[in-house]
Amino acid sequence: MPLRKILFISYYFPPLGGPGAIRPAKFCKYLPEFGWEPVVLTVKNITYYTHDTTLLEDVAGATIIRSESFDPARILYRLGKKSIKWTGASSSIGWMFNLPD
Repeated sequence: MPLRKILFISYYFPPLGGPGAIRPAKFCKYLPEFGWEPVVLTVKNITYYTHDTTLLEDVAGATIIRSESFDPARILYRLGKKSIKWTGASSSIGWMFNLPD
C-alpha cells in the first residue's frame, strides 16, 4: 500500500536546532511508520542562534521544500550574518527574531 502524503508546514526545521526544530523533525521521522509520507514546507536558511545538522538524518526520507521568506532573520542571513546571539526577547532587537513564532 503506497504511503499517503501529508503537508507539514514548519518555520523552524533542520538544519536549525533547538526545540522549535527538533519537535517537527522527530514528528516527520516517525510518520512513515504510520503510513504517511511527509512533505515539509519550510524557509530557506535564516540567521538563527543554533544549528544542528545531525537532525537532517532523521528527516532523510521526507521531501523538503524550502521557500523564501521576508523576515528579519532571512534578511540578516542574506546580508552574511549566519548566526546571532542575544540575551533573549528582552533585548532591544531580540523580539524581532521570535517572529513568526
